Amino acid sequence: MRVLFTCHPSFGNFLPLTPVAKAMAEAGHDIAFATPTFLRPAVEGAGFRWIQAGVENGDPELAAVEAQRRQVRGREQVRFNAEHIFGGIRPRRLVPDLLTLAKSWRPHLFVRDSREFGAMIAAELLDVPHAKVEVHAAGEQPYKTPILSDALQRLRATFGLPEQAIPELMDRYLVLTPFPSLLTTKGNPAPPTAHHFRALPADDANHALPAWIAGVGSRRLVYVSMGTSFSGQRGLEIFSKLLAGLRDLDAEIVITVGHDLDPAALGPQPEHIHLERFLPLGALMEHCSLVLFHGGSGTLGHALAHGLPMVILPLGADQPENAVRCAELGASRTLEQESLTPQHVREIVLDVLQTPSYRHNAEHLRDEFDALPGPGFAVELLERLARDKTPIITPRR
Repeated sequence: MRVLFTCHPSFGNFLPLTPVAKAMAEAGHDIAFATPTFLRPAVEGAGFRWIQAGVENGDPELAAVEAQRRQVRGREQVRFNAEHIFGGIRPRRLVPDLLTLAKSWRPHLFVRDSREFGAMIAAELLDVPHAKVEVHAAGEQPYKTPILSDALQRLRATFGLPEQAIPELMDRYLVLTPFPSLLTTKGNPAPPTAHHFRALPADDANHALPAWIAGVGSRRLVYVSMGTSFSGQRGLEIFSKLLAGLRDLDAEIVITVGHDLDPAALGPQPEHIHLERFLPLGALMEHCSLVLFHGGSGTLGHALAHGLPMVILPLGADQPENAVRCAELGASRTLEQESLTPQHVREIVLDVLQTPSYRHNAEHLRDEFDALPGPGFAVELLERLARDKTPIITPRR
């Protein structure tokens, strides 16, 4: 069986697909990823076939859209993204490439991440079923909006497709959710085709833990991350406040700053504060006592898998919803950008470290996660979908 994977071109959207793609390949299926060139190193580095598709970074039209996007903030930016990026240039430029590819490498099935909609339209045109992998831990509520639906409806019309209810079309056949159902935001019920399973991206073999971690022993280790692409003056300001708040904490502090920020820009640090660009999350979390991060679903999945209490400083995208839900479940507390001070950072972190209920509730989430079936369950469902070409409804309990 030939299975074509697509995703919005970011690491946070690509990585959740990799456990499913790996399991499908191990089951003997022919796997390929169709993405812009930006993701080629990541795709091929993970051992998958890469095929160029979609609008490239540096394209004049995309550059113009991105320039417009930078002029808006907050909820206005969410709406702009929905109309002009997720429901606009990204799928509009991807669909023709997928249709051309299908002439020579006709897929039996499309698998896409929950913010990529070109494969949904191409699959409809080719009469091929499509599955969605949910990349938002609390569900994709921020992106299921009338603005996005209207944009996708207009785009479908340009390809001659009749009007349909877009939310139902997104979830028509199969939704694979690699998070426990407890995380789903209240008031955002899962679609009938949603199936939860346990999966985490494998650690990058090119990044190992630094030697000093082996000497931590029983000393507390606090991990801090604002994602892999966080830089500029805003990044420096936030990291500086976090460092100031954590500097006097009786713990080892490790901060990963990502590929866009030079750790040296944050200045010299005391011996118990360690600045890195990247670290393998799966291996690192085994040593941690607490995670202070932006609330991104990728890091959240690793924190859940290790039952770690959290402090979340949401920056955008799905992060505010993840922060709200984790706080509702008693596994985290939330920091706000507008009121961020070193003193507040220290107070919140100490509270989460010293109050047993946060770890207890985080461990409950871990147990819920551990109880889910693994990637093999997703393979079974995808094979069934390709064979029967009908929606796979979750059995009622």
